[in-house]
Amino acid sequence: MTLEVPAPKRGRIALGRVTLSSDFPVGLWRGWAYIHFPLAGVVFPAPEADAPPLPPGRDGEDAQSESRDGDADLSGLRSYQPGDPLQRVAWKAVARGAGWHTKHFEGGGSNGPADLDWNGINAKRQKALAKTLTPGQLNWTPAPGVWSIGQCLEHLYLTNREYLEPISNSLMGAEYAGVQDIKPGWFGRWFIRNYIEPSSKTRRARAPRKIRPGAQVDPSILDRFLASNHKARELVHRARNYDINRIRFRNPFISVVRFTVGTGFEILSKHQRRHLLQAERVRESLEFPASATSPR
Repeated sequence: MTLEVPAPKRGRIALGRVTLSSDFPVGLWRGWAYIHFPLAGVVFPAPEADAPPLPPGRDGEDAQSESRDGDADLSGLRSYQPGDPLQRVAWKAVARGAGWHTKHFEGGGSNGPADLDWNGINAKRQKALAKTLTPGQLNWTPAPGVWSIGQCLEHLYLTNREYLEPISNSLMGAEYAGVQDIKPGWFGRWFIRNYIEPSSKTRRARAPRKIRPGAQVDPSILDRFLASNHKARELVHRARNYDINRIRFRNPFISVVRFTVGTGFEILSKHQRRHLLQAERVRESLEFPASATSPR
């Protein structure tokens, strides 16, 4: 027997109470009982498809290249990611028209240990999304009414601007009392589940006027967006010493609604993931212009 348990977050999760029921043999009545299994498991993050490459080790890319020519073995090809070293591109596959792929090697490792920084990797991915785009590509839309990559980034920048200030103000004068986990209330969970997180079940709603992007977006939006994310990380670092599950801030769009600071961070995180995925889908569109073009 296999039982599926929802896993809203990583870490240890208990099976909890299980309900057994049956209407055998007549089908007119149903008998049921609760059973508590003392079982638990560990939820790990799911591997990302076509994830960006790991950063080079402390000895640098040169050592990695030397290792590749020495004791490293070619294990296969993976989809090309912006930022992959050009010497690893499978140029023969590109010439055959098979698309862009990157050679993946196993073994070696003489480039030393790699330092993983989530914020750094995430920022690199955001830069790779839009850094090399022309103004025409940045403002290209796959269909009328669908946002361009630039509009997605401007929307996220404006959202950061509207949320970070009231969240920061709410921490002033608050007592120090850190918490381990963010625990949104029932309304916050409902709001995130129905309007924020990236899901096919998320309801589509028109963005408030204050965070609605313009028809044309200036190429400087990437730098402004990354700068606003840097401020958000600084605020999260500052808030670690406060009880973010109790301190509330005024919602910048509906003044009568007050979310906890923790809920605000959850909203910003899931909202950003949703629209970055949207921007990536635009760039992966088959009709996405390969060179400078007039925005549609």
